Amino acid sequence: PPSRTRLPASRTAALAEAAGPEVLNVAELAETFLGNMEMLPPLIRRFLDRTEKQITQDIPKQLDAKDWGSAGREAHTIKGSAFTLAGKELGQLAARLEKALNAGAEGDIHRTLPLLETAFQRFKEAAERFLASREDPAKDL
Repeated sequence: PPSRTRLPASRTAALAEAAGPEVLNVAELAETFLGNMEMLPPLIRRFLDRTEKQITQDIPKQLDAKDWGSAGREAHTIKGSAFTLAGKELGQLAARLEKALNAGAEGDIHRTLPLLETAFQRFKEAAERFLASREDPAKDL
């Protein structure tokens, strides 16, 4: 069976407080992955890389081409992954963008994308703090 390393409760609480539960809920993340914290760093890094490309390159390109369907699929992917990785704020904004894209509501689309970008940056910062804590458990938050 895979090894399971649990963060001490005080460390988990400190990380959750630093990020805010809406941005990255570390306690929920640990629960979702049954305490198997070793599997999280590669998943989170892959999510950060892929999502940054989706938000900064793929979706804007699709919006320029008015390809709402492809952009909607990108938003749907971000939504599901963000919720799986306990990023409630990011997941909610991706859902909002997906809904606007499905409706073809250009005003809502263009208002929501910058909010999604900001939420992603907050998630990325919180995730990077979490990853740093996994690499150096003694590191101060």
